[in-house]
Amino acid sequence: MGTSIPRKSNEMSSKGQGEIKCYTLSKDEIDAIVGKPIPAGHHKPINLRRRSKEEYPVAKVSKEDYLKERASGLTRSQAAEKLATTLLSLESYWLTKVWGIKSEAAENAEIVEYKARMEKEGGPEEVVVPAESKAPESVIGKATLTKAQAEAVEEVKGTASLASIVRTHVDYPDDWVDAYALNNIPLDTLIRSLYIGYEVELTVEERLLEVYSSYKGCGVDVFANVGAFRAGMKSVCDIAGIQVTGITV
Repeated sequence: MGTSIPRKSNEMSSKGQGEIKCYTLSKDEIDAIVGKPIPAGHHKPINLRRRSKEEYPVAKVSKEDYLKERASGLTRSQAAEKLATTLLSLESYWLTKVWGIKSEAAENAEIVEYKARMEKEGGPEEVVVPAESKAPESVIGKATLTKAQAEAVEEVKGTASLASIVRTHVDYPDDWVDAYALNNIPLDTLIRSLYIGYEVELTVEERLLEVYSSYKGCGVDVFANVGAFRAGMKSVCDIAGIQVTGITV
């Protein structure tokens, strides 16, 4: 039975649907099909390997180069243009995902930290913190710390990297527990003390205690002399209303 050729008149005049017939090819019919040569017009589908995200070319932006441009006074958009990237890519990818800088305060800390490193290593001198970022004052020379602050700095330096300490202080400036002397210490002071160094400036109480403890006396009756000296210092502290552990307490 041949296959009828479709005609418009037949198609337009037909109603409903015909009976569905199922047919199974015999072995001879299957053998007649299988093994025949592939027609010349047949083309094998192109098999493309899917590349992962890591394989797509991405413009590399160096964190050090970015900090250098920002510290020289450029805005984010100006730095992005100079580094051949876009502001959107810089803010949504490099700053937050690659470098972990997720706030202006954290960026300010990185900029000031970069300047401190440059000063310590003898790098570029013309480095300023962008005014738009409201960063701390420019870093110059060693920091001046109290004795308690110096001890706290040495304590935290042995527990984490310097960058981690700075980040922690940016996010939690008054939450130091063991190193409580660092609570609310200016950010640039902390960075200078970590990267450049510091000098200890004793408080009035610390200086009084140092003199009180170091006096050895003089004359024939040394013990009486020392006792009189210390009694005099205690009286002075009481008159001035100064409480010094080791002298008045």
